[in-house]
Amino acid sequence: MRKNSLWILVLVVALAFGMGTAGAQEVSVGYQGFIGNGQNLLSGLSVRGWSDQIGYEATIFYGQLNVDFGAGADVDADAWILDAQLMYAAVEKENSKFYVGMDFGYGQYDVDPGGPSIDDSIWMVGPLLGAEFSFQGLPEIGFNWEVAYTFANVDTPSNIGMEIDLSGINVTAGVHYKF
Repeated sequence: MRKNSLWILVLVVALAFGMGTAGAQEVSVGYQGFIGNGQNLLSGLSVRGWSDQIGYEATIFYGQLNVDFGAGADVDADAWILDAQLMYAAVEKENSKFYVGMDFGYGQYDVDPGGPSIDDSIWMVGPLLGAEFSFQGLPEIGFNWEVAYTFANVDTPSNIGMEIDLSGINVTAGVHYKF
């Protein structure tokens, strides 16, 4: 899992440099937090860019997911998710944007329920809407939030009655430094 995380970090950094040379008017790097269904909390490193009204973001999330084994037996799973977003700023003001877009994600989780370790993949997709703003006296610091309806496919072994619930309404919030 650490080897995959290293490759994903390299990919996010490469995207940051690629966004800066692709003619983007605005590129930022920062923190993005994910609050999902079932007490799922993930933290992430995010690279975000805007070119006119088109925005894009790549985030590598890492954290713990709640795994339900039924009969009240819940454990936490370590997880990472590489998330990509394509956004369209429907409303633009001097210090803010309101946008809609699509969210795509792939990740892996690892859980140890007391027996053999279980690790498998996570796929996510869904529409989102959000806002980004900065204070007039501090325009290089941007704050954002997004609400997405996520359709998730979490691969789990068929012989074990476990569930990781990521489908439904999920919220992210972040703070970014704009270059």
